[in-house]
Amino acid sequence: MVLSRTFILALSFALVSCASTGVEKLSTVPSSKSAAPSPSALTGMLRKDRVWIAGQPSADDLRALKAQGVLSVLNVRTAEEMADRAEVPFEEETLLHDLGIRYATSPLGGSVGINDRAVAALTEALAQSDGPVLLHCASGSRAGLVWAAWQIRELGRDPTEVMRELEPLGLWPLSIEKASGVEMQLQRKPVR
Repeated sequence: MVLSRTFILALSFALVSCASTGVEKLSTVPSSKSAAPSPSALTGMLRKDRVWIAGQPSADDLRALKAQGVLSVLNVRTAEEMADRAEVPFEEETLLHDLGIRYATSPLGGSVGINDRAVAALTEALAQSDGPVLLHCASGSRAGLVWAAWQIRELGRDPTEVMRELEPLGLWPLSIEKASGVEMQLQRKPVR
């Protein structure tokens, strides 16, 4: 299924605007800009059927998610982000292995850019798991966009409807809609 250039640009714009508007980071790791820890990733998690979307979970969050039945984690953060011990002060892959939770990565952003490989990785994670799959990035924004792209590409859902479901993550309304005061809709480009 081919997505319209407008839709791809809108998703890219939403991702960039979320990164630049200070969407609250959903982790328990204190930011270097703040003395107080941010809320747990579990507090801001958006549950969409078997896909649970969140920001960077702490080690305690991952243990709690195991107790809630999460069997698989798909991380869309880059290797550079995960290597920053101020941001992630533990080895996520090692901890998840020790907990018996399947772990996969499909980085988005930074030097990797935006691509559609994470959608395929989410499809695979869901196929390999009998329980919920945690899909995460730093704040939940990229993870939310991966879920939206998966819903549109794999399930054929309406792009506007899917994006509206991501409003709790700050991904809708689009920044251009907020700035213009004009309600927008996303469309798929017809397949030829």
